[in-house]
Amino acid sequence: MPFQDKHPAIRSLIDQNATAIYGRPTSGALALNICVSCAEDASVFHSEIAKREYKISGLCERCQAEIFNDVEQEQVEL
Repeated sequence: MPFQDKHPAIRSLIDQNATAIYGRPTSGALALNICVSCAEDASVFHSEIAKREYKISGLCERCQAEIFNDVEQEQVEL
């Protein structure tokens, strides 16, 4: 579910967590079309899936790849 469609209390919690982790709220990153993690431009995506994920998490395509690849590797290593 895209960030803006979430309940206000959930959006607030996500913003608080993102600010604690990345130093900026997800809502602010989405409003500026930047990545919540690296603060780089997040207006161009090479796949529809990455574009949809940005609307959920605020992560650019590069940061998505880094995070999700790490998760996949951790699961394989278990």
